Amino acid sequence: MDRHEQRRPALPHDEDDLRDAFIDGRLDEHAWCELKRELPPKSKNANLELARDLASLAVDGGSLYIGVDEKAPDGNPLRPQPLAGLRERVDQV
Repeated sequence: MDRHEQRRPALPHDEDDLRDAFIDGRLDEHAWCELKRELPPKSKNANLELARDLASLAVDGGSLYIGVDEKAPDGNPLRPQPLAGLRERVDQV
């Protein structure tokens, strides 16, 4: 079993699982996991930062979670984001 197969069962599958994974420490930033509260408005610098994050995940594979606040000051890490145009922006970067 390779490291990707070991990671896969730990990945969250829905909102409740995502919240639970964050709270119990399974979802924490690592070389294979990047958490973003939100993407800043489209700009050259914002897209460059996104490109760096995606490139770091490309080495060994990984997941980018947008809408998860790693600080979670109110105890809830989920910060729903509008999906309109998000896929296209990430694809373009």
